[in-house]
Amino acid sequence: MIERLLAQMEKSPSVLFRRAELLKQSRADFITLRRNGLLAYVQPDERGTQYPCPVSDCENACAMDVFRRDGEYYAVCPENLIEPRPLSADDLARYRLDLDAVADRFRKENSLDGCASRLDQRLFYLGEAKAGGFTLAVVLGLFPDARAALTPLLALPGMVSGLPDRCLVAFPSLQITGQAELVNLENHDVYTTTLSEKDPFNVDLSPALKKAPARPAIITLTPTQEKEFSRHGFKSRLPIEITGEVERRADNIIRVAGAKVALEDAELRLFLRLAVELFKGRDGCIYKGDSKARGGLVDEDILRPDSIDQTINRLRGRFTPALKDLPPTDFIEAYHQKHIRLSTHPAYIRFSKDRLLQHHDAKIKQLASQLPGKVNGKS
Repeated sequence: MIERLLAQMEKSPSVLFRRAELLKQSRADFITLRRNGLLAYVQPDERGTQYPCPVSDCENACAMDVFRRDGEYYAVCPENLIEPRPLSADDLARYRLDLDAVADRFRKENSLDGCASRLDQRLFYLGEAKAGGFTLAVVLGLFPDARAALTPLLALPGMVSGLPDRCLVAFPSLQITGQAELVNLENHDVYTTTLSEKDPFNVDLSPALKKAPARPAIITLTPTQEKEFSRHGFKSRLPIEITGEVERRADNIIRVAGAKVALEDAELRLFLRLAVELFKGRDGCIYKGDSKARGGLVDEDILRPDSIDQTINRLRGRFTPALKDLPPTDFIEAYHQKHIRLSTHPAYIRFSKDRLLQHHDAKIKQLASQLPGKVNGKS
């Protein structure tokens, strides 16, 4: 029962549960939760209280308003279709989940240190865990959907006390599956997990124990490269690593200043093509092509004629969380009429040619073969 109650709190953290509904779900679980102090009784209050209509064949099926008269409670039909119904204490009995008691249970089950505390209406700090070489701030999150959760989660590192390496947010039922959102959260050292229905008090720490990304290399241009950077008017000095790593079959991992960016195969083809052009030693400028006359990247099957600018903007959007204060239009830059480029010096780009040549996509392998450098000791 506890997992269902926590899931309902994702919709409204202040939700109250009627005794009759709890008993209907499971009398044994209700008694256990009461005995363990996880369910707290709420005193009856007629203000804003409603009672389910007992008339099963009523077409309106509207809730009845509750009022108090001479010390007794009554449920009144708003349509006056039935007489006021006297209510007993059991009829009005409601309970709430005691989050302090719930937090204590989480702490015991997961051996968490520190003091539990409410961070805001939807975030409850449960305690600190040490695992995998990390100190984790474990937090209970109560959000109805990923959109509502994202902004508060990005602010979470500044809300917890101490200096944890990472924050792990446990949701009763919510799952954040959008790759861009997950990458953005991980770039802020925030990870998420969903509680198990079978063992809802056991928090799976493994999502927060991923290997920490290597710190970005510090790249200093030579005097000659600085002159090239200035002459071509490049905008970005962020180090880029094209790792050649693939997650979940189609998520290709790029790192920009150490921040992880996941690209689909079609997006990697475009990004890799821009990188290849840079290594040719000019300004990196490529003709996009035209929806009617075609040409350029359209003829190369990198861009589709019916979605040229949409595809480019979507690629910019993938990198936005990793670019810090750099506008995405200064990273992938519109340069001259109907031309684009990756606006950086090629010295800021590192890549794993070996891995890229093992990619499952033939076009990506073909582009990788045009990158400079040796593979397994051979040119």
